[in-house]
Amino acid sequence: MARVVLKIHFTEILVVAVVVVVVVVVVVVVVVAVVVVVVVVVVVVVVVVVVVVVVVVVVVVVVVVVVVVVVVVVVVVVVGGYRDALRFRRGHSVEFDTEMFIASRPATMRPFLLTLLHLQVLLPCLGPFH
Repeated sequence: MARVVLKIHFTEILVVAVVVVVVVVVVVVVVVAVVVVVVVVVVVVVVVVVVVVVVVVVVVVVVVVVVVVVVVVVVVVVVGGYRDALRFRRGHSVEFDTEMFIASRPATMRPFLLTLLHLQVLLPCLGPFH
């Protein structure tokens, strides 16, 4: 049998060891950098989503408040003169006179109020007087 003799110098072993250490360090640094970038991207996305959700909720709340205020103002303007149309007679219940109500409101509102009365939309807003 032939015998194989390998001659390896100490400097060659040292160079190989240094190269292996450098490669391992570079791989670890690259992996850490990638993890940091992924974490930063995830945090930014979460922050953006939270901000968008908060903005949407605020906009929805503002829109709902504006709609409620507009509806209340419209109902007050439309129904505001109902007291002028109440008839009080001794021994009888209080009656709501639709003709007096229409006459008590501005002329520009009368067609609209007549439609509301015809559709029986307005009467439930007037409470127990109808």
